[in-house]
Amino acid sequence: MNIKKTKVVIFQNGGRQRNYNFKIGNQNIDLAKSYKYLGTTITNTGNFKLNEVNLKKKGLRASYMIIRNIGYYGKPSSAIRIFEKVIEPILTYNCEIASAFLPKSLGKFNTIFV
Repeated sequence: MNIKKTKVVIFQNGGRQRNYNFKIGNQNIDLAKSYKYLGTTITNTGNFKLNEVNLKKKGLRASYMIIRNIGYYGKPSSAIRIFEKVIEPILTYNCEIASAFLPKSLGKFNTIFV
C-alpha cells in the first residue's frame, strides 16, 4: 500500500470537522475533503456540486474543441450529431447518482431527472 497516496474522507452532515488521527503503522494518513471515484467527485458533506463543476468544465472544453475544428459555419446537423456523441455523455456521466441528491425545491421538475 502506498501511504503517500492513501487519504481518508470522513462523511458528515455538517458542522466542524473534528481532527481524527488515522495511522498505518506509525505513519499518519491525511484527511481529504473530497474523493474522486470512477470519475465522480463527492465531497465530505455528500455534496455533488464539485462534480457538477468538473463535468461542466469537461463539457465546455469538448465543445470548444468541436467549434475550433468544425468552425461556426459547419452544418447544424453535424454539430448536433457531434454534440450527442461527444459532449452529452460527458455531461450526463453518472447522472443517476447525482440526480438522487437534487434539491427538493425543483418540485415537479425533479421527476424529469429521476
